[in-house]
Amino acid sequence: MIDLNNPRPVRYLLAGTLLGTLVLAGCASSGRSATPVAEMDPSARIAEAHRLAELAQQSAEGSSRASASGNEEKATLERRRAIEYYGRAVTLHDAMGAAWNNLGVLLIEDGRYMDASRALQRAAALSPTDPRPHDNLGLIYHLTGYDEQALRHYEDALERDPNYLNSLRGGVLAASRLSVVNEDIVGWAERGMLIDTDTRWREIFMRERLQFAAMLEEKENRQSGR
Repeated sequence: MIDLNNPRPVRYLLAGTLLGTLVLAGCASSGRSATPVAEMDPSARIAEAHRLAELAQQSAEGSSRASASGNEEKATLERRRAIEYYGRAVTLHDAMGAAWNNLGVLLIEDGRYMDASRALQRAAALSPTDPRPHDNLGLIYHLTGYDEQALRHYEDALERDPNYLNSLRGGVLAASRLSVVNEDIVGWAERGMLIDTDTRWREIFMRERLQFAAMLEEKENRQSGR
């Protein structure tokens, strides 16, 4: 359960489009390419990048399982292996927006916020309709206490998908901490009330919506001189 006073847990967000698909036959268990990168033609580089992304996904899932079972040493090992694979994948094929996003999430989990920010900015540029890179950038700023920057990224995410739940939660949380309000923020709380199935979060959205509405009314009264 997420508390208003505590950071949200990092989400490992796999994209359905990330791994379409090209895995080199007989190589799924190896992180090394049979052909030197410099000798690969473009189609082979793309195929190899997807193969490495597949390996990264497997390692990231292994990290999650190890963490769930309390084996943090193995979780860290698998996470860093996944980071290495994703790094190699995007070096071979820079245009993999979802891979950049997943790399960013893993770097957040590893506490490497500057590197994560760079990866997520690249993901945001490559995937202009995907809300997740900006949502994850918002999470970085949330975790480091920069609520204004967090709010800006949650707003950017919600411009891409007005119903993206992670950003509705994060945006309402950041706005509450900053005591800022506008009609859009009131709308975030209202949408959260409608679509969130988590009882605790629905209560938070309801409470914040009332507070935001009161703040907005007070703001409008001041501006009108009432």
